[in-house]
Amino acid sequence: MPPQIRGPVTHDPDPQVLAPPYPDLFAYPSFSVAVNHPNRTICLSGFISNVGNARVRQSFYVALGITYVRFGVTISSEKIVRIDDDIIVGERIATPCMLQNLIYLDEDPGAYYTFEMIVDVFNDISELRSSNNRHREDGWYFLNPALREKVNKAIDQDADFQIDISPPISQGSGSTGE
Repeated sequence: MPPQIRGPVTHDPDPQVLAPPYPDLFAYPSFSVAVNHPNRTICLSGFISNVGNARVRQSFYVALGITYVRFGVTISSEKIVRIDDDIIVGERIATPCMLQNLIYLDEDPGAYYTFEMIVDVFNDISELRSSNNRHREDGWYFLNPALREKVNKAIDQDADFQIDISPPISQGSGSTGE
């Protein structure tokens, strides 16, 4: 019979110290967002690190999500990407990009974006822990380059500047009766 340990446990042991060799996929707390103004798109990529004590040697899937509001309507989209990389301990990789429409805040004052990522969404990898497989960022927004130039010019001139981001007046459709 093994000896029993008596007394209170004063700290939680590090799972890597007690565990056999397992990878640990980590949704790195950052996104890469490439803005393409001429095409009015954004390209979202997430980052994944292996913080475990063994190499990732098999494919797994990552869910990327983008949610934004367009004139009061919530629009969400998701892309599942397959990662085939062999990820060594300590390595960080980027996911493939997810494209989404670009809406400027000065066109719609509710056009704030939320970006999300879930690593190993189908639990293909045996990991030390999965509690670190999610990352989310709220409050991203984009300004029209012409407006940004105007703001920068006002700042450079130390001038007062006010931005009107009220919603545009809807242009009704239908006949005018003429």
